[in-house]
Amino acid sequence: MRIGLFPLWTDSQIGGIATYDTCLLPALARVGPGDEFHVYSPSSDAMRSLAQSYANVTHHRLVPRSRWINVPLSFPIATAFSRVDLLHVTHVPPPISTRPYVMTLHCMSTFLYPEFYPRGLNLRANALLKKGLRSARRVVCVSHGLKEIAAEKLGVERERLAVVYHGVSDDFRPMPRPEAAARVRAGYGIDRPFLLFVGVFAPKKNLGRLVDAYAMFKNETRSSIALVLAGRRWLTDDVDEAVARNRLEADVIQPGHVGLDALPALYNAAEALVFPSLCESFGMPIIESMACGTPVVTSRGSCLPEVAGDAALLVDEYSVESMAEGIDAVVNNPGRASRMRESGLRRARSFTWRSAAEQTLSVYRDVLD
Repeated sequence: MRIGLFPLWTDSQIGGIATYDTCLLPALARVGPGDEFHVYSPSSDAMRSLAQSYANVTHHRLVPRSRWINVPLSFPIATAFSRVDLLHVTHVPPPISTRPYVMTLHCMSTFLYPEFYPRGLNLRANALLKKGLRSARRVVCVSHGLKEIAAEKLGVERERLAVVYHGVSDDFRPMPRPEAAARVRAGYGIDRPFLLFVGVFAPKKNLGRLVDAYAMFKNETRSSIALVLAGRRWLTDDVDEAVARNRLEADVIQPGHVGLDALPALYNAAEALVFPSLCESFGMPIIESMACGTPVVTSRGSCLPEVAGDAALLVDEYSVESMAEGIDAVVNNPGRASRMRESGLRRARSFTWRSAAEQTLSVYRDVLD
């Protein structure tokens, strides 16, 4: 097969989508040595992120620099000259495509929670998603919950929907706690026990309630544990308001975006990951944290229970009290935390990028057959 891949956001700090692009391509190249892959990068940064050396991968840098020109014009020309059999657009489709394509559906929060986004962004994102859902030969959904939403809310035919879970990189594994703590102290100056959140700061991440829950936990237990919120800021100021309201300026630490190379140490050093998102289609930090042997507290809603299985402590994402109780149940119960570490490690082993690549190749073959 000659497969073209269009990773639109690889060079961004957009979180799970960028991780998906960065990790899936090498896995595809390894499990499909007899297939040929052409990667069309809309920026130099994207090309550098994906420029690993594989004999069956060819990289194409789209020109000129402006995405407003290279995506609608250069991309269809490049795919035509490459003579690929099938395209895989890993987020949203381009305005014009000269080849049939498969699309990965990562999220539908712009449809489900329009109040979380600016109107202009909603209109653009939803228009592109509808185009992709209507035109794609197959839609790869990252969870069964997302597949059901696509089928029931937007009427996508179930035979065009496939479910392929994300994997977790081998870089996410347990390391000695003293080593992890030393790396975190050297990199971020954090020298006390801490709870951890990882993700883009956005309304759907529920960070205002998380800070309130952390404040309640501290007030009730007199704990000195810190809260680390790792991620880039986008579309929300709930965090600063909640920190100021609870007078937690000295206890809530915000290191900004943390790269994939530094995340394993951060997970390993944390007492627990707290991920109370209102809307997720997968939730990669859950599996990354479990792979490092760190307990997870996450939401009962959305697709998170599907991914977490029985290895996480589930809380009501709309209840500050429920979140505070969940934090306390892990932090102040060493036996329970130890059991959660073991069950999390077992759960994480079922998510691999090799499996994701094999299933994705199977989708390609089904379409081409």
